[in-house]
Amino acid sequence: MGLQFYKGDITKVEADAIVNAANAKAWMGGFLGRIFRLHGVAESIHYETRGKVEKEAKLQVQLMNPSPGEVYVTSASTLPAKWILHAVTMPSPGMCSNLSIIEKCLDSIILQAQKLQVESIAIPALGTGTGKVPLNDVAWLYIHKLFRLSHLEIIIADPSGNFLNILERDLDVIKKVIKIEYKYRKREGA
Repeated sequence: MGLQFYKGDITKVEADAIVNAANAKAWMGGFLGRIFRLHGVAESIHYETRGKVEKEAKLQVQLMNPSPGEVYVTSASTLPAKWILHAVTMPSPGMCSNLSIIEKCLDSIILQAQKLQVESIAIPALGTGTGKVPLNDVAWLYIHKLFRLSHLEIIIADPSGNFLNILERDLDVIKKVIKIEYKYRKREGA
């Protein structure tokens, strides 16, 4: 389908699904996060939905008891997307993640997207905030795992643009070295 780079808030992306970098407890910002926009994907979702998604996520976690690398699904509540795929990048809030967990998350995201029959999905730079996984490592993993998917429109969402700049740089290197053409287009967020 295609690849898009979206500089902006993932909660504003029009896609069938968006991905949340989650913990296995489904904590997304608590009481304060409903009033103040805190930093991070989960916190943005929590703020924009006034806690509705966090409540639903906690119910899913009770049923599923997910481990790092797994994905649980909720509605997107009032967001433009239909679904939120919560990729468990860490067992508890504030913990570090690693590249192996992010790779498992990407595999789980792709599988869950197929099950839900989504055609478009917005994905942030998983594990690179609180999880402290280096942006460069995650960029190479994304190139390896996501950029050749033909059945799914992938939208890489990044509010700062830093991750998108790394992806663009790495894709330019690949084009020059091994003559593979990756096509992507940029779009600005609100």
